[in-house]
Amino acid sequence: MAFSFSARSSGNSDIEAALDEVLADATSLPGKPDVAFVFLSPHFFPSATHVIGEISERTGARHVLGCGGGGIIADRREMEDCPALSLLLARLPGAKICPFHVDDDDIGDGQATERFVEKIGVDPADDAGFVVLPDPFSVEIVRLIEQFNHAYPGAVLCGGLASGAQMPGGNVLLLDGAVHTSGVVGLSFAGSVRLRAVVSQGCRPVGRRFIVTRAEQNVIHELSGKPAIDGVRDVLQGLQGKDRQLAEHALFVGRVMREQKTEFHRGDFLIRNLMGIDRRTGAIAVGDHVRRGMTVQFQVRDGETAGEDLHENLQHYKVAQAGQPRGALLFSCLGRGEGMYGEPNRDVRSVDEVLGEVPKAGFFCNGEIGPIDGSNYVHGFTLSSCFFEER
Repeated sequence: MAFSFSARSSGNSDIEAALDEVLADATSLPGKPDVAFVFLSPHFFPSATHVIGEISERTGARHVLGCGGGGIIADRREMEDCPALSLLLARLPGAKICPFHVDDDDIGDGQATERFVEKIGVDPADDAGFVVLPDPFSVEIVRLIEQFNHAYPGAVLCGGLASGAQMPGGNVLLLDGAVHTSGVVGLSFAGSVRLRAVVSQGCRPVGRRFIVTRAEQNVIHELSGKPAIDGVRDVLQGLQGKDRQLAEHALFVGRVMREQKTEFHRGDFLIRNLMGIDRRTGAIAVGDHVRRGMTVQFQVRDGETAGEDLHENLQHYKVAQAGQPRGALLFSCLGRGEGMYGEPNRDVRSVDEVLGEVPKAGFFCNGEIGPIDGSNYVHGFTLSSCFFEER
């Protein structure tokens, strides 16, 4: 029996009416769903326990995974600043699925791999992929992802940081019959399921490349033998028109993922925020650990570039994949959507235009998780798409 997915959503402000809408065809799949993915706007946070209970009972799903989001992605809509409930049901014959919830204390460090594997409950030999939904207030995200990279090398880790709350304890994480307000919830997928991720960072390089010649932790002191601030000035002075305006508003740093390459293009970089400039010392701070010898290039981003980058990445995926994806989860930055593009539903429309109408759901995140060049990272202003394929 083949995989089957069904996606429904509601913008009704009444929780009972919204549940009725998303569950209207809950019995349309051939058999009970293996997973129900559910995402809800802050309007429904007080009803989270009721939501997960109703979905579990009325669908009979083996597992329920979801969280709250400041914006909700439905099958064909991106629902921002309004009540929203999105549900994706998945029937996955032959899948090996394992649920887990861990707190920050359970993560450990890169040396505590065995303990972390025990907490997750997944054998590295299973060749599993993971969907994770962390709470940004209670989990050290970089350490979490590094631990996954150590414990499950090469595994796809896809997801997003829950959003919609303004303080610790305010977010909701849904897993099976429980609602959590801290930690990270997730599911692993192995057996008949293969997860593939498409991460669109939406930037393009500007100016020339530099070699980091002196750095400490996340601070770059020198670029190509000169104060790092001189590199910023050189780039800005060489830009004109729209690119100059973009760079003055928001300039990013991209570090090359494969130093052995001789030519670098959009997609060859891991994009990180330029967090600050110390005019007294000439140093710049970036949102990443940097080391001497790294190649970096400054980057700019706007809606046009982000749209082109997503379309290009989806086209690469379409060419490389063995078959049509059966379903998808989309994890988008809160900074994308209509605010970046100037029009609604741009990202979900791009997915449909390139791949056909794949059933999907997701939300707007406080940070997006996905792989670049074989390792997993947390991103910003990114769309991380997780596609379900049959092995």
